Amino acid sequence: MPGTLKIAAERALYENVDNEVIIIDIQTGNYYHLTGSGQSIWLLLQQQPTSETIIAAFEARFPSQRPLIADAIQQFVQQLKDAALVTDADDVDEPPTLSLDMLPADAVFKPPQLTTYTNMSDLLLLDPIHDVDDKGWPHKKPIN
Repeated sequence: MPGTLKIAAERALYENVDNEVIIIDIQTGNYYHLTGSGQSIWLLLQQQPTSETIIAAFEARFPSQRPLIADAIQQFVQQLKDAALVTDADDVDEPPTLSLDMLPADAVFKPPQLTTYTNMSDLLLLDPIHDVDDKGWPHKKPIN
C-alpha cells in the first residue's frame, strides 16, 4: 500500500532502554536518540503503518492536542526518512489499526524529537578484524 512505512532493518539497529529508543545506523555510524513521543512512534513503526494511521492514533488518544499532532508527526517521520532509518514499505496490503494502549493513563502528547550524534561514527564503523592495530578495537591501524 502506498505510504506505508517500515523501519530500515538492514541499517537501523535499535534498542528500547528505560522508555527511550537508541538507534545506530550501521552504514553511517551515526546514532540517534528519540524523545518525546518518538519512542511510541518508533514502536508503532514496527507494525508498518502509514503516517496517517500514526497521526489518527495520537489524535484519538490526545484529542485536546489535535492541532499540534499532525505537523509534529509528519516532520518527525520526514526526519526519520531523511536519515534513512525509515523507508516506504510496498509489500503491505492494508495498514494496521494502531493503539496507544502502552501509554499510561496520565500521558500527554510531547512532540517527537530525533537527536543525531555523529561523534562516534569513526569508531562505530571500524572493522574490528581489519581496521585495528595490535591493541584491538577501538585502536585504529595507522595509515601507511
